[in-house]
Amino acid sequence: MDTHSASLEPETSDQMRTMFRPHINLILAGVAVASAAGLIVLLWLNVKPDTLAFELAKAFLQVLVVVVIGALITLGTSDYQKDRDAWRDLKQRSDELLGGLLDDAVNGYHNVKRARRVMRARLGAKEGQGTAGIRLYDDQMEVINDTQLRFERLKLKVDGVSDGRLDAADLRSNIETIKDALHELVQEYESERRRLSVDVDRTFTARLPKLTWFLSENSRDFNKKIGDPFEAILKQIQAAMLKSLRQT
Repeated sequence: MDTHSASLEPETSDQMRTMFRPHINLILAGVAVASAAGLIVLLWLNVKPDTLAFELAKAFLQVLVVVVIGALITLGTSDYQKDRDAWRDLKQRSDELLGGLLDDAVNGYHNVKRARRVMRARLGAKEGQGTAGIRLYDDQMEVINDTQLRFERLKLKVDGVSDGRLDAADLRSNIETIKDALHELVQEYESERRRLSVDVDRTFTARLPKLTWFLSENSRDFNKKIGDPFEAILKQIQAAMLKSLRQT
Protein backbone atom coordinates (compact mmCIF):
# COMPACT_ATOMS: atom_id res chain seq x y z
CA MET A 1 0.00 0.00 0.00
CA ASP A 2 1.19 3.54 -0.72
CA THR A 3 2.68 5.00 2.48
CA HIS A 4 1.21 8.42 1.76
CA SER A 5 -2.25 6.95 1.25
CA ALA A 6 -1.96 4.89 4.42
CA SER A 7 -0.98 7.97 6.42
CA LEU A 8 -4.13 9.76 5.24
CA GLU A 9 -6.56 7.00 6.30
CA PRO A 10 -6.92 7.99 9.99
CA GLU A 11 -7.38 11.64 9.06
CA THR A 12 -9.98 10.76 6.39
CA SER A 13 -11.82 8.50 8.83
CA ASP A 14 -11.95 11.26 11.44
CA GLN A 15 -13.24 13.72 8.86
CA MET A 16 -16.02 11.33 7.80
CA ARG A 17 -17.07 10.76 11.41
CA THR A 18 -17.15 14.50 12.00
CA MET A 19 -19.14 15.03 8.80
CA PHE A 20 -21.83 12.43 9.51
CA ARG A 21 -22.10 12.85 13.29
CA PRO A 22 -24.82 15.59 13.13
CA HIS A 23 -26.91 13.45 10.72
CA ILE A 24 -26.55 10.36 12.91
CA ASN A 25 -27.61 12.36 15.95
CA LEU A 26 -30.69 13.64 14.11
CA ILE A 27 -31.64 10.12 13.03
CA LEU A 28 -31.25 8.74 16.55
CA ALA A 29 -33.27 11.64 17.98
CA GLY A 30 -35.99 10.99 15.44
CA VAL A 31 -36.08 7.29 16.29
CA ALA A 32 -36.26 8.09 20.01
CA VAL A 33 -39.07 10.59 19.56
CA ALA A 34 -41.03 8.22 17.30
CA SER A 35 -40.59 5.33 19.76
CA ALA A 36 -41.61 7.46 22.70
CA ALA A 37 -44.65 8.77 20.85
CA GLY A 38 -45.69 5.28 19.78
CA LEU A 39 -45.26 3.96 23.31
CA ILE A 40 -47.34 6.79 24.79
CA VAL A 41 -50.13 6.23 22.28
CA LEU A 42 -50.25 2.47 22.95
CA LEU A 43 -50.20 2.99 26.70
CA TRP A 44 -52.98 5.54 26.37
CA LEU A 45 -55.02 2.97 24.45
CA ASN A 46 -54.51 0.61 27.41
CA VAL A 47 -53.31 -2.32 25.30
CA LYS A 48 -53.77 -5.85 26.66
CA PRO A 49 -51.02 -8.48 27.05
CA ASP A 50 -50.53 -11.09 24.36
CA THR A 51 -51.74 -8.76 21.66
CA LEU A 52 -49.96 -7.31 18.66
CA ALA A 53 -50.29 -3.83 20.14
CA PHE A 54 -48.69 -5.00 23.38
CA GLU A 55 -45.74 -6.54 21.50
CA LEU A 56 -45.41 -3.33 19.52
CA ALA A 57 -45.30 -1.33 22.75
CA LYS A 58 -42.54 -3.60 24.07
CA ALA A 59 -40.61 -3.07 20.86
CA PHE A 60 -40.99 0.72 21.14
CA LEU A 61 -39.75 0.55 24.74
CA GLN A 62 -36.72 -1.57 23.80
CA VAL A 63 -35.81 0.81 20.99
CA LEU A 64 -36.16 3.78 23.32
CA VAL A 65 -33.93 2.16 25.97
CA VAL A 66 -31.29 1.27 23.38
CA VAL A 67 -31.29 4.80 21.96
CA VAL A 68 -31.03 6.39 25.41
CA ILE A 69 -28.20 4.08 26.49
CA GLY A 70 -26.44 4.65 23.17
CA ALA A 71 -26.76 8.41 23.59
CA LEU A 72 -25.28 8.24 27.09
CA ILE A 73 -22.38 6.11 25.88
CA THR A 74 -21.79 8.46 22.94
CA LEU A 75 -21.82 11.48 25.24
CA GLY A 76 -19.35 9.83 27.62
CA THR A 77 -17.07 8.76 24.76
CA SER A 78 -17.19 12.24 23.25
CA ASP A 79 -16.22 13.87 26.56
CA TYR A 80 -13.39 11.36 27.00
CA GLN A 81 -12.14 12.03 23.46
CA LYS A 82 -12.21 15.79 24.03
CA ASP A 83 -10.29 15.38 27.29
CA ARG A 84 -7.78 13.10 25.58
CA ASP A 85 -7.29 15.53 22.68
CA ALA A 86 -6.86 18.46 25.06
CA TRP A 87 -4.30 16.52 27.10
CA ARG A 88 -2.42 15.51 23.95
CA ASP A 89 -2.32 19.12 22.72
CA LEU A 90 -1.10 20.31 26.11
CA LYS A 91 1.66 17.70 26.21
CA GLN A 92 2.73 18.56 22.67
CA ARG A 93 2.99 22.26 23.50
CA SER A 94 4.80 21.50 26.77
CA ASP A 95 7.25 19.17 25.02
CA GLU A 96 7.93 21.78 22.34
CA LEU A 97 8.69 24.34 25.03
CA LEU A 98 10.99 21.95 26.89
CA GLY A 99 12.64 21.00 23.61
CA GLY A 100 13.32 24.68 22.92
CA LEU A 101 14.93 25.08 26.34
CA LEU A 102 17.05 22.00 25.73
CA ASP A 103 18.20 23.24 22.30
CA ASP A 104 19.17 26.64 23.73
CA ALA A 105 21.15 25.06 26.57
CA VAL A 106 22.94 22.57 24.32
CA ASN A 107 23.83 25.16 21.68
CA GLY A 108 25.07 27.56 24.33
CA TYR A 109 27.24 24.94 26.01
CA HIS A 110 28.70 23.81 22.69
CA ASN A 111 29.61 27.43 21.85
CA VAL A 112 31.43 27.76 25.18
CA LYS A 113 33.27 24.45 24.72
CA ARG A 114 34.29 25.45 21.20
CA ALA A 115 35.65 28.83 22.35
CA ARG A 116 37.55 27.15 25.19
CA ARG A 117 39.14 24.56 22.91
CA VAL A 118 40.15 27.16 20.33
CA MET A 119 41.78 29.43 22.91
CA ARG A 120 43.50 26.58 24.74
CA ALA A 121 44.97 25.29 21.49
CA ARG A 122 46.05 28.59 19.95
CA LEU A 123 46.97 30.78 22.91
CA GLY A 124 49.37 28.09 24.12
CA ALA A 125 51.28 28.20 20.84
CA LYS A 126 53.99 30.74 20.04
CA GLU A 127 51.93 32.34 17.31
CA GLY A 128 49.09 32.78 19.81
CA GLN A 129 51.04 35.33 21.83
CA GLY A 130 51.14 39.07 21.33
CA THR A 131 48.86 40.82 18.89
CA ALA A 132 47.58 37.61 17.26
CA GLY A 133 46.64 36.20 20.66
CA ILE A 134 44.73 39.34 21.63
CA ARG A 135 42.84 39.23 18.34
CA LEU A 136 41.93 35.61 19.02
CA TYR A 137 40.87 36.60 22.54
CA ASP A 138 38.59 39.28 21.06
CA ASP A 139 36.97 36.83 18.65
CA GLN A 140 36.27 34.13 21.21
CA MET A 141 35.10 36.55 23.90
CA GLU A 142 32.51 37.77 21.43
CA VAL A 143 31.23 34.18 21.28
CA ILE A 144 31.23 33.90 25.08
CA ASN A 145 29.46 37.23 25.46
CA ASP A 146 26.71 36.12 23.05
CA THR A 147 26.39 32.83 24.93
CA GLN A 148 26.11 34.60 28.28
CA LEU A 149 23.21 36.61 26.86
CA ARG A 150 21.69 33.35 25.58
CA PHE A 151 21.68 31.92 29.10
CA GLU A 152 20.13 35.14 30.42
CA ARG A 153 17.27 34.69 27.93
CA LEU A 154 17.06 31.02 28.84
CA LYS A 155 16.55 31.92 32.50
CA LEU A 156 13.72 34.27 31.53
CA LYS A 157 12.10 31.48 29.50
CA VAL A 158 12.23 29.13 32.48
CA ASP A 159 10.55 31.81 34.61
CA GLY A 160 7.57 31.52 32.27
CA VAL A 161 7.37 27.72 32.35
CA SER A 162 4.53 26.09 34.32
CA ASP A 163 5.11 22.39 33.77
CA GLY A 164 4.57 20.08 36.72
CA ARG A 165 7.15 17.65 35.35
CA LEU A 166 9.94 20.18 35.78
CA ASP A 167 11.62 21.55 38.91
CA ALA A 168 11.85 25.10 37.59
CA ALA A 169 13.70 26.42 40.67
CA ASP A 170 16.50 23.84 40.35
CA LEU A 171 16.73 24.37 36.58
CA ARG A 172 16.88 28.12 37.07
CA SER A 173 19.66 27.72 39.65
CA ASN A 174 21.84 25.70 37.25
CA ILE A 175 21.28 28.19 34.44
CA GLU A 176 22.17 31.01 36.83
CA THR A 177 25.45 29.27 37.75
CA ILE A 178 26.52 29.05 34.10
CA LYS A 179 25.38 32.59 33.37
CA ASP A 180 27.35 33.98 36.32
CA ALA A 181 30.50 32.07 35.32
CA LEU A 182 30.35 33.47 31.80
CA HIS A 183 29.63 36.91 33.22
CA GLU A 184 32.90 36.69 35.17
CA LEU A 185 34.78 36.23 31.90
CA VAL A 186 32.90 39.08 30.21
CA GLN A 187 33.50 41.47 33.12
CA GLU A 188 37.22 40.70 33.11
CA TYR A 189 37.32 41.25 29.35
CA GLU A 190 35.58 44.61 29.67
CA SER A 191 37.91 45.83 32.43
CA GLU A 192 41.23 44.42 31.19
CA ARG A 193 41.04 44.44 27.41
CA ARG A 194 42.14 48.06 26.95
CA ARG A 195 45.33 47.39 28.93
CA LEU A 196 46.47 44.44 26.85
CA SER A 197 47.54 46.33 23.72
CA VAL A 198 50.20 48.17 25.72
CA ASP A 199 52.19 45.01 26.31
CA VAL A 200 51.51 42.77 23.31
CA ASP A 201 54.82 40.89 23.39
CA ARG A 202 54.09 39.12 26.66
CA THR A 203 51.79 36.20 27.30
CA PHE A 204 48.84 38.28 28.47
CA THR A 205 46.69 35.41 29.79
CA ALA A 206 48.73 35.33 33.01
CA ARG A 207 47.15 38.65 33.99
CA LEU A 208 43.60 37.35 33.49
CA PRO A 209 42.64 35.09 36.43
CA LYS A 210 39.10 34.45 35.14
CA LEU A 211 40.39 33.42 31.75
CA THR A 212 43.02 31.30 33.49
CA TRP A 213 40.50 29.07 35.29
CA PHE A 214 38.45 28.89 32.10
CA LEU A 215 41.41 27.61 30.07
CA SER A 216 43.15 25.60 32.77
CA GLU A 217 44.08 22.02 31.95
CA ASN A 218 42.73 21.17 35.38
CA SER A 219 39.03 21.28 34.52
CA ARG A 220 37.81 21.36 38.12
CA ASP A 221 36.68 25.00 38.06
CA PHE A 222 35.26 24.73 34.56
CA ASN A 223 33.25 21.66 35.49
CA LYS A 224 32.02 23.19 38.73
CA LYS A 225 30.89 26.43 37.14
CA ILE A 226 29.79 25.28 33.68
CA GLY A 227 30.13 21.57 32.91
CA ASP A 228 28.29 20.08 35.90
CA PRO A 229 25.39 22.58 35.84
CA PHE A 230 24.93 21.90 32.14
CA GLU A 231 24.79 18.13 32.75
CA ALA A 232 22.13 18.74 35.41
CA ILE A 233 20.09 20.90 32.99
CA LEU A 234 20.35 18.24 30.30
CA LYS A 235 19.23 15.39 32.57
CA GLN A 236 16.39 17.33 34.13
CA ILE A 237 14.81 18.47 30.87
CA GLN A 238 15.20 15.05 29.24
CA ALA A 239 13.64 13.35 32.29
CA ALA A 240 10.73 15.80 32.21
CA MET A 241 10.06 15.14 28.52
CA LEU A 242 9.94 11.38 29.17
CA LYS A 243 7.47 11.79 32.02
CA SER A 244 3.75 11.84 31.34
CA LEU A 245 1.80 14.95 32.31
CA ARG A 246 -0.73 12.62 33.97
CA GLN A 247 1.93 11.65 36.53
CA THR A 248 2.14 15.23 37.81
